[in-house]
Amino acid sequence: MLYKATTVFHTFHAQSKQAYKWLQELKTQCPTQDPKIVEEKEEMLPGYEDVNMGSFDISEEQSASISKNFEQLRLRVRREGLMDGSMLFYIRKVLESLAIIALAVSLQMKGWYVLSALLMGLAWQQLGWLVHEFAHNQLFRDHWHNDLASYFVGNFLQGFSSGGWKEQHNIHHAATNVVGRDGDLDLMPLWATVVQDLKMADNWWLSILPYQHIYWSLMLPLLRISWLLQSIVFVHGMPQHYYKYYRERATYEQVTLGLHWVLVLAQLYFLPTMQIRLMFFAISQLTGGFLLAHVVTYNHYSVEKFP
Repeated sequence: MLYKATTVFHTFHAQSKQAYKWLQELKTQCPTQDPKIVEEKEEMLPGYEDVNMGSFDISEEQSASISKNFEQLRLRVRREGLMDGSMLFYIRKVLESLAIIALAVSLQMKGWYVLSALLMGLAWQQLGWLVHEFAHNQLFRDHWHNDLASYFVGNFLQGFSSGGWKEQHNIHHAATNVVGRDGDLDLMPLWATVVQDLKMADNWWLSILPYQHIYWSLMLPLLRISWLLQSIVFVHGMPQHYYKYYRERATYEQVTLGLHWVLVLAQLYFLPTMQIRLMFFAISQLTGGFLLAHVVTYNHYSVEKFP
């Protein structure tokens, strides 16, 4: 095994002394370990191998050259400070989201319920990008302060679990658009993102999938609801999680996520009728879901996938 840390390792463990310490220990404890990884290729459906699929049709020499050039670019970008987060920028973006929420509450108090709900959805979409950045450790040099920021903009204001997001999204970045590894591609039984998904569909569902391009758009607003439910399930199970990291942060996530729903229920409580409460909840949540989902659609599902 080559013990040279990869770009992915550097990216996910930047500034982590513990991670690099473990890497050195691995060199000492397993000096000759060479895992024999047998690549298993799934049998493709005849005639449809290239539908929505890309390929790594390059030689090992070309691959090594690309990796070397990318590593040089990565080091240059970091050396020139282009990856250093701007505190003023992030403060401004957080304040902008808080201002949208404040405006929504103000309009709600004046009886502009629909416009208020639409603004809440917009605020949640904007907060989604912020939790993305903080969970990627973009601003602070240590993970702890990035985690705290993600608990505030993610769990507390947005209702999305920071840890749950990392659990799924880091895998997405480690194997972006790789079929069978990137969980973001696994949308069955509702949608088939690659032809191979059709092998998992029941006969009755195969008659529905040809219309997925129609009901895809209709289902976009439900993305936020889906992520909210996934966050609740993930945070509830954090005390028993396999990884110590999540067990140690379970209380922080549970408290901040609980406070989010206290805010949501309090906002609904001050609305005059149950009908308006249901309307406000639906419009705000579905608007936030649609605004998030249309971006995810373009930068995830419209690009090529890889075997």
